[in-house]
Amino acid sequence: MSGQTVGHTAGLMGACLALTLALGSVPVQADTQPRGSAYQQRLASADSSPATPLALPRAKDFNGSSLGLSDCQVAQQLTPGSVLAVCRDKKADRRNDRGLRLILARSDDERPRIILRGPGGGDAYTATFTAFALPHSAGQILLVDFAAEFHYGTQVFYLPEEGKPRLAGSIDGVALDDDQEAASPTRYARVSGDPGGFNIRFDRPLVRIGRDGLPGEAQRASYRYEAAAGRWTRNKN
Repeated sequence: MSGQTVGHTAGLMGACLALTLALGSVPVQADTQPRGSAYQQRLASADSSPATPLALPRAKDFNGSSLGLSDCQVAQQLTPGSVLAVCRDKKADRRNDRGLRLILARSDDERPRIILRGPGGGDAYTATFTAFALPHSAGQILLVDFAAEFHYGTQVFYLPEEGKPRLAGSIDGVALDDDQEAASPTRYARVSGDPGGFNIRFDRPLVRIGRDGLPGEAQRASYRYEAAAGRWTRNKN
């Protein structure tokens, strides 16, 4: 999967409904042992440097309308001079890229400006994000969850200590909760980092939705982002 691909398609609501109906028959794989690859060795090493969840304060004075934004569902202060928000931006809407989206705005200038617009969440009408501080740096990771009646997908953003914030990739699956129902994978995510990037693992298996709208096999999976190459990969483990 390309790091720039976001798992929001026009038929996603139907896919999630199919998943909910079919989960009772989805087999869950048992955990497997590490395979000893270079990737697995690096992943194990990175797990010793967990990222820290951030409790960001509400951005009380944020005015999205001054930036052409509307329907801002959340606005939090990332730094004294920057705000993270989830809003609609009609100027950014396109046929296949519309809806609520992550916004990173600078507010410490005479003229506030948007420095990052994430991809739109399509028909989703709620969105939330979870922030993590990477170890040994001032970088952050954001997991943005979109939903309506069902979970619509998770976008992952990388905010480096230096350089431009970017979309790292997307998590193309949903987690299974205690009742074997589809749930956001973020609640089960473990984020860790190293000088080369970051890893995301999960306490629960993930289920991927196929192009036919049906759920695949539940599998243990992890994701790796290589910062220098801008490479986002999914690994079975």
